[in-house]
Amino acid sequence: MTAEWYVLIEEDTLTTESPDGVDVTLHRWMLVGMHHIGQDQAEAVAAAEDAALHYIPGVLARRARPGDEPARQSSSLKTVRE
Repeated sequence: MTAEWYVLIEEDTLTTESPDGVDVTLHRWMLVGMHHIGQDQAEAVAAAEDAALHYIPGVLARRARPGDEPARQSSSLKTVRE
């Protein structure tokens, strides 16, 4: 059996609901992107690093200006294999 690699992008979405008149803030993790890479682990790592450096979550993208880039490093990436 050969390993298939995927790069998954999850985003913490914040919603506020008011059951019974009480504001409740809910954190929900949503899958916002999935890229099938294939059998090449090095390509999967490169794609994950690229996504970590360039993906901008929706909550930040709404306030971003043209040319803005996220300030982050990919040194803490973890690879998960299915």
